[in-house]
Amino acid sequence: MEETISQFDIGTTNATILIEDCNGNTIICTTLAYIEDCDAPQLTCPDNFNLTADENCEASITWDPIDVYDNSGDILTVECDFDNGTLVTTGDYSIECRVQDSTGNNGTCEFNVVVTGSYY
Repeated sequence: MEETISQFDIGTTNATILIEDCNGNTIICTTLAYIEDCDAPQLTCPDNFNLTADENCEASITWDPIDVYDNSGDILTVECDFDNGTLVTTGDYSIECRVQDSTGNNGTCEFNVVVTGSYY
């Protein structure tokens, strides 16, 4: 007996089932299958890091692009609490980034940035 399993895209698709017994009798059945996406997108934020402020007690928070994976294959746009390159003063900053796929599943990640004063 041979078994073939296909991977289906998210959404509604035709699924054909062929059954054959040991005597060679076969039956074919076609049905609609609804494949639901219940998996949240996965984000990988940068590690926590520290910055030293300039003489005006400010620093620009910058990071590499956030890695995103989603089983839908869609191109997803990540939004974070701060824009990349935001100018901030000394302090501790928790930055949450989030994304939503086309079926409404949400993914988040978070990293911390500490900006310390510079001493001239």
